[in-house]
Amino acid sequence: MAQSAKRTITVAALLLVMLAASLDQMIVATALPRITHDLGGSAMLPWVVTAYLLTATVAAPVYGKLGDLMGRKRVLLTALALFIAGSALCGASVSIRSLVVFRALQGLGGGGLIVVSLAMAGDIAVMRDRARILGLFGGAAAVSTVAGPFLGGVITEFLSWRWIFYVSVPIGALAAAAIAWSIPGTYSKRSWRIDYAGGLLLSASLGAFVVASLAGRDVPGLPSPVLLLGLGVAAAIAFVLVEMRVPEPIVPLHLFRNRAYAAAIGVSFLAGIPIFAAMTFAPVYWQSVQGLDPARAGLAVLPLVGGMLAASIASGQLSAHINRYRVFPITGSGLALVGMLMLGGAGLGTPAIYVACALAILGIGLGMTVQILVLLGQGSAGQHDLGAATASVTMFRAIGGLVGLMLLGRIYASALSVSGPADAVESVFAITAVAVLAQSMAAWTLVDPPDTDRENQRRKENANA
Repeated sequence: MAQSAKRTITVAALLLVMLAASLDQMIVATALPRITHDLGGSAMLPWVVTAYLLTATVAAPVYGKLGDLMGRKRVLLTALALFIAGSALCGASVSIRSLVVFRALQGLGGGGLIVVSLAMAGDIAVMRDRARILGLFGGAAAVSTVAGPFLGGVITEFLSWRWIFYVSVPIGALAAAAIAWSIPGTYSKRSWRIDYAGGLLLSASLGAFVVASLAGRDVPGLPSPVLLLGLGVAAAIAFVLVEMRVPEPIVPLHLFRNRAYAAAIGVSFLAGIPIFAAMTFAPVYWQSVQGLDPARAGLAVLPLVGGMLAASIASGQLSAHINRYRVFPITGSGLALVGMLMLGGAGLGTPAIYVACALAILGIGLGMTVQILVLLGQGSAGQHDLGAATASVTMFRAIGGLVGLMLLGRIYASALSVSGPADAVESVFAITAVAVLAQSMAAWTLVDPPDTDRENQRRKENANA
């Protein structure tokens, strides 16, 4: 079979992996009432979602580094095996406690699916083709945001809640078979000096941030968020000290001396705030201010998701065509600021079409930004640290979103106690707009990959020949 056909199959398999991992984060929510009815244990129900989020967030950067050390095909197949096993066990759960444990196992596999797939795109494609692939990946993630809850409801209604987990088994198996067949087994010649101490400290830090972000969401047994935040910061400081001394750090600190890489990380951190804020508080606005029921509120977020889907795919295609990349997060951050400022002005009596337009503009801005930042991070790091760089960009986006969500949740609760929900949501969007303004300013520090100018020059020479 021709090499191009094999690469097409590889991209399709990776896209399937991305879709499965993204859907699994969204598909469970609508099935929770039925799970409670069948298994009981309503007090532990929030942990069905939290367990997956916790282990997936913690595992992702470790997978990125292991891919650099051991070869990404091997690591991705291992992550798929854990994900498939966890999915099957979740569907067979006989108690809420066993479901929580198996969701954590599923998250251990799911945490590697997105990160390793993004990094593998860097193995199989040059920069311009990689932009197109990452644009498709971003589109798959956007689709899952809306399709996940819808499919979860349909599957639960017409089959059983158990099938929202079982459905991942054949999808994962098909993707694993395609990857095993289409990608050659490449293994790094570097020694496997695994950074166990760094992995434990990073896990403690990320875990503390994740759990702290859940404060105030009726999740039982949580310590004080201030204590968790302090533990997270302390573990992060200890992690940096360890990474400065180990030969194969999970997060290579030398990359931060590269202006292009540091800029991509910084903008990714800030971009996580409006993403998490919009996904969390836009449905709250539609329900508490506009008076929609939960189902219609979920559908009312479609302009946001549609904007992200269209812009992610279009920016990937267009950036590959012009071989310029930083212009998209610069423009996208500006559009995201406009959308968020419009949302900050929404309140009681605001026409629904105005809010829908604001969400669409915000979605377009975020869609132009997120996957291009991954591309810029990869291009500035080089092949040696491709997996670690990819994982770091996505990790810092998650950290920014989690920290921002925790602070915004506090702001919302405080404003709600002294005024109505309209003012509370307006305060959240206004504060988020400040973060997006910082993102817009930081985006100007982004740098195109070093080979971009040389590639453009070669194209001009070939055109003039």
